[in-house]
Amino acid sequence: MLPKKIFLQALFICCCLSSFVFAQNTQVLYYSHGKYVGEAFNNKAHGFGTYTSYKSGTVYTGNFYQDTFSGQGTMFWTNGSKFVGNWQNDSAIQGTMFYPNGSSAPGVVRNAVFIPNTAPYTPPPTPSNPNQLNKSLYSQLGPTGWADCVSGQVAIAALIARGDSISQSVKDTNRSLGNVLGSLRQYMLSNGTPASILDDLVRNSSAQIKNGDQAVKIMTDCTNQIARINY
Repeated sequence: MLPKKIFLQALFICCCLSSFVFAQNTQVLYYSHGKYVGEAFNNKAHGFGTYTSYKSGTVYTGNFYQDTFSGQGTMFWTNGSKFVGNWQNDSAIQGTMFYPNGSSAPGVVRNAVFIPNTAPYTPPPTPSNPNQLNKSLYSQLGPTGWADCVSGQVAIAALIARGDSISQSVKDTNRSLGNVLGSLRQYMLSNGTPASILDDLVRNSSAQIKNGDQAVKIMTDCTNQIARINY
């Protein structure tokens, strides 16, 4: 067995050599649309590296194959979101989306749209004290959080009514969420919150929803928040 000192020296030399080899293979490539720093072959991004878009400021770090995002990689957006997953031919395939508010959702990407995996939500058993659930929900969400959840729930209900292709699990979750939020509204009304204020909050929140994927994300976040409440 090699003495410890000699072994450490050999390990240090190996690390230095590998760093040197990587450095020799690292190139900086400039395109009309962005800049690449990393491994390259035949003047193309090939191996591991980082690409930064000039126009959007988005950054992709991961594996490349002949100038395309291919393999495992992470895309960072300027709003704080990031997607970690598998890529092929510049397109994300499957992975996890991390949002600026700290939440995350696994899912797949179809036609450049991220579709989160949504598990059906099952409301907890009704507590012995009928107001216990609503008190916990009010403490967790408040009127503004309630309005945001309602906006997502209503948006999905509209898509269902329009006949859009929405999975049964999303429909079931949306129905359960609607029942819980309806009960919370009655609780807030009975405790003196004017209906006009609640309606205004919902209108303002609804105006921010741009598409069905955003509505599904809101619903998922809300059901996760509700599920975390200790009844």
